[in-house]
Amino acid sequence: MSPNRSSGFSLVEILVGVAISLIGMVVMFQTMQNWEGRKRTTLSGSDAQVSGSIAMFNIERDIKMAGFGFGSAAEMGCTVKGYDATRASGAGAVIPDFGMIPVLITQGASGAPDTVTVLYGNGATAAAGLPFINSTATTKIANNADGLKPGDQFIAADSGGNCALFETITNPAGVGAIVTHVTGSYTNYQGATVNARYNKAGDGMGIGVGLGGVLYNMGTTPRLDVWRVAGGRLGVANILANETASDVAEGVVNFQAQYGFDRDIVGAAGYGFIAATVNAGGDAEWLPTATDATVPATAAEWRRVLAIRAALLVRSQQYEPLLNSPNPGWAGGNFVMMNLDGSAGTTNPNDATNWRRYRYRVYETVIPLRNVGWGAS
Repeated sequence: MSPNRSSGFSLVEILVGVAISLIGMVVMFQTMQNWEGRKRTTLSGSDAQVSGSIAMFNIERDIKMAGFGFGSAAEMGCTVKGYDATRASGAGAVIPDFGMIPVLITQGASGAPDTVTVLYGNGATAAAGLPFINSTATTKIANNADGLKPGDQFIAADSGGNCALFETITNPAGVGAIVTHVTGSYTNYQGATVNARYNKAGDGMGIGVGLGGVLYNMGTTPRLDVWRVAGGRLGVANILANETASDVAEGVVNFQAQYGFDRDIVGAAGYGFIAATVNAGGDAEWLPTATDATVPATAAEWRRVLAIRAALLVRSQQYEPLLNSPNPGWAGGNFVMMNLDGSAGTTNPNDATNWRRYRYRVYETVIPLRNVGWGAS
């Protein structure tokens, strides 16, 4: 064959083809990189949304139960003493003192996450208090204690502000029922033999109350739930049952809450602690707990806390190449931001732990305290 009829590519043509291919590969890889970054951002945002929704749902459900069993208590706010036989003897088996308060907000220092404590019972009957007329170290003589079952725990409160937690052992029906709370085993309402857990022999812990007062039925498994944020996770623990904290949601970096006070009674005797903070118009005043002046101090004041406003700040796990906007906020103000390593917030763009390199979602709601509102009405 003639050499002039030979076919193929010249070196120049091959080099041009390789250059075009390289440009195409660069474009494809750049597109894939952008797509992958957007996918990670979207997925991390979805994870934050799921975590925030689950966390707020559980908090809201818990707070809605607050005050069940004592929502109308005239002794609300008293310090409850108790005993738990299952606790380590080195600590004296004493339950840490707690307030007979539906919701207690403990303010975090310098914008740190708040701690919220929620108390409620699960009694099937006797949502109202049961008056008692006599008290010993092991018995309470109630006017009528038909609502208490063996195995129910109850808070006994006297007119002097003394409150204590006990476990019902026997409960004869009728007027003048002697409610017994001794140690040892007993047969509960389900017919099972169990050991008394919350009674102290001879009242040696000094958790007795006066000769007269009111019994508040807390049911067989009352809860004193403590909600707090630690290590980027929202956890809860039932202090009465001596539980360790269990994680509810991850990616939660801050938790803020405020009391919602009923303003209809502002100016009445006993409510001066909120008079100076009232603004014109509206039915409620939202107050933080930055100082003692904004925390209720009497039973009457506690009964005017009819709602809780809560906000969660949730962070995505995806590092972003661009800095985000300034501090996210909620109805109570802007959150105080911290870097991922726990240091104070910084705007250094080269710092991989900079809080502004991540996306945030705020979940906020107002939760009515139904049991307090119904009790007050």
